Amino acid sequence: LLATGTGTVVLADLTVSDASGIGLHVLGPDLHVGHVVVQGTTAEGGPGHGIEVQGSTLVEVYESRLVQNAGAGLVAFGAQIVLMHGAGTPPTVAVPGDLGDETYWDPPLAIGSNGQGGVSIVDPTPPDDPLSIVYPSIFDPDLPVDPDYALHMSGADVFGNGQYGVGLYGASASMVRTAIRGCTLVGPFGDGLVVAPPSTGEIAGQVAVSVDEDSVIGANT
Repeated sequence: LLATGTGTVVLADLTVSDASGIGLHVLGPDLHVGHVVVQGTTAEGGPGHGIEVQGSTLVEVYESRLVQNAGAGLVAFGAQIVLMHGAGTPPTVAVPGDLGDETYWDPPLAIGSNGQGGVSIVDPTPPDDPLSIVYPSIFDPDLPVDPDYALHMSGADVFGNGQYGVGLYGASASMVRTAIRGCTLVGPFGDGLVVAPPSTGEIAGQVAVSVDEDSVIGANT
């Protein structure tokens, strides 16, 4: 699926399976997806990402599954706010080894078993008016966000992805009730959380990552 131009794209109760190149490709419009599955995207004719977004102001992924794509689950270039959320309870882990067990927690938001990373936020654009995007969700309109963070992730299970679980390239992030676990080696990398400079290599200010006490990052290779 390809969406271009301006405005807003809203997708709900949809499954995109076995697409070539990119499962859902958005160039320009804001994107809101809820109860959507994007799975099995191949790298034939493209990077194999489940969702790739370029130039959007707002990106919302609500209680969806981005799984088993050849590339990353979600890659967002230049977005102001990326909101990935679900109503999942906090992950409960008895011992650290349980982090590698894909059956221990089953939240409504899952980003897993993607070949080239779970979620990647690249070169976010600071909002001109931070107060204008305090309530960006259309699926949970009363959910506020802090505009100081480009990525807001809550109630998510990020599991078994190759290279990394969450990659932040010049981006700040807030994580609540989230597990990042079981990332596998692809080349030299198998990290749960990657924080790196923007793609330009130029660091313009500080990058902050907030992880609440109900979140877990572990058992990554």
